[in-house]
Amino acid sequence: MSYLAFVRHGLSQANIDNITAGHFDTPLHDIGRDQARQTAELVKHLQFHKAVGSPLKRARETLEIILGELESPTNPTFHDDLKERRWGDVEGTTYKNRANGKYTVEEERNWFTWTGKADGGESYEDIHNRVIPFFEQHILPVLKAGGNVLMVGHNGMSKPLQRYIEDLPYEFTTDLDLKNCEVKLYEFDETGAVTGVSSLHAGGESSAPEN
Repeated sequence: MSYLAFVRHGLSQANIDNITAGHFDTPLHDIGRDQARQTAELVKHLQFHKAVGSPLKRARETLEIILGELESPTNPTFHDDLKERRWGDVEGTTYKNRANGKYTVEEERNWFTWTGKADGGESYEDIHNRVIPFFEQHILPVLKAGGNVLMVGHNGMSKPLQRYIEDLPYEFTTDLDLKNCEVKLYEFDETGAVTGVSSLHAGGESSAPEN
């Protein structure tokens, strides 16, 4: 058996400020750094053969903290395909004042359908089309060979990945929110089939919105 531990980044400054970050490069908050250290305790029983993450600061630092706490010899790599959902002209605005009131409530609801997106942003389908090829090319072969993988990313980009791995229908995508530093732990067999799914969380302050 092998394991994929997907971790959402720790609490960021944008989470604290209720800002839709997307590709905006917000750092971790001190609470998020504590969460990352606590998360290392949850996965310390696993020896990771590969560690990958989003290059955005909040994910990069989360991954580096976890590996540092584990004293892991694994060198992490960071990939643009694992960045958070791009929000276009909504990025950098607060949830209460998204894009300065440009969109109606109905238009905002549409962003959380499979193909909906803000101007200049990405849909879940767009994220699927970059994250799943990365998973199939860089992660699945390691899992089939019996290696364990640690991946740190974001809430929005994780939803198509969770849907794909768990073979869920598209309409489940919006019901897959992860808390900050929540671990989605997948067990695989040598054929690449999923044989177990669990969620781990060290607790502490969290934020569900996609940022």
